[in-house]
Amino acid sequence: IYKTIEPKIRKNVDTFSMNTNGENAVVSTYSISLTNWKVIQLVPHKSIFKEVNQIRTIVFITLISSMTIFIIVIILFSSMLTRPLRKLRNIMKNVETGILDTSIEIKTRDEVGLLGRSFNNMLVRLRGHIEKEIILERKKEQFKLEALQAQINPHFLHNTLNTIKWMS
Repeated sequence: IYKTIEPKIRKNVDTFSMNTNGENAVVSTYSISLTNWKVIQLVPHKSIFKEVNQIRTIVFITLISSMTIFIIVIILFSSMLTRPLRKLRNIMKNVETGILDTSIEIKTRDEVGLLGRSFNNMLVRLRGHIEKEIILERKKEQFKLEALQAQINPHFLHNTLNTIKWMS
C-alpha cells in the first residue's frame, strides 16, 4: 500500500482518495516537524459515511413521517372547513329539483353561516311567493268561471222566455 501512496506523499498532497483492496479509502498525511516523520492515516469510506448514512436515514424517515402527519392535518382541517359548504350545496341541489320544503342548519358565525341563513330566508320568501301565486291563479280561475256563468245566465233566461213564448 505504501508504494501506491508514496508518490503523492512526496508531492506533499495532504489528503486524497484511493482504492485499496477493492474499497475506497481516504488517506490523510501529517508531518511532524521535530522528527521529520510523516503520520499516514488510512480511513475506509464505509466508516466515514456510516454515520452520515445513518443520519440521512433518520432525517428521511423524520421528513416522511412529518409530511404524512402534515398532510393528514391539512385534509382534516380542510374537510372541517368545507363540510358546511358541501351541506349547503346539497340543499341547493334539492331546491333545484323542486324540493322547497327544506332548510339548512349551519350554526357557524362566519360567511358560510350567514350564507345559510340568507338561503333559508330566501326559501321562506320563495314559498310565500309561490303560495300567493297559487291563490292568485285560483282567484283568476274563479273569476273566469263567474264571468262565464254571468254570460250563460242572461242567455239561458232569454232562451227560456223564447221557449215559453212559442209554446203559448
